[in-house]
Amino acid sequence: MKEIKLSNNLVPHKDFHKGYWYKSPNLNWYYFKEEKRVNELPSDNTFIKSVDKALQPLTKFLHSNNIVTTPSCSGHIYSKEYFNEVFEKLEKDSYIVKDEGLKVKNIETGEEFLFIDKNYKLPYTKEEFINSAVEYTKKGVIGIYDLNNNTIKALNKIKSKKLYSKTNNNHTLIFTHSETPEEVEILWDMVTYLIKKLYYL
Repeated sequence: MKEIKLSNNLVPHKDFHKGYWYKSPNLNWYYFKEEKRVNELPSDNTFIKSVDKALQPLTKFLHSNNIVTTPSCSGHIYSKEYFNEVFEKLEKDSYIVKDEGLKVKNIETGEEFLFIDKNYKLPYTKEEFINSAVEYTKKGVIGIYDLNNNTIKALNKIKSKKLYSKTNNNHTLIFTHSETPEEVEILWDMVTYLIKKLYYL
């Protein structure tokens, strides 16, 4: 199995598309490796299972119209108690990484790697992680490639604290910031509706 070294920093949402994400088998958390990536449509239908539920309708619609997306997250509302448990599991992962290595999976390709690093350590204390993660995970993002110029311009008109977008060349990032689970669903439903409406103009 190919060996790999990964990061467990809280990657800024604007940089989600600048590498690949790898799933730990021990918890609902992802490691990151910044590297040049190939942005293309998924090769099979199993990919959609790795997409957050609130983003699946939008992702399916875009892919069905040959529009490429980049790594996404719908945003999540979790308690400090939840992240206390996550941190404890991350600590256990760190021991495995430094010992025999942790088997991780690239969530886009399904390829497995051995995350092994004798010098690996968590980049934060428990308190730092919990306090940061609560707010960090409220944010959502999805990247979209190859939209026509009119759609990009229309999306860029959305400017609010809850929902906004930024475009660089032909890559548009759509961001959300939710405070409740219901708001996560509402905001992405709104984005999906808007994009479908614009697409069919």
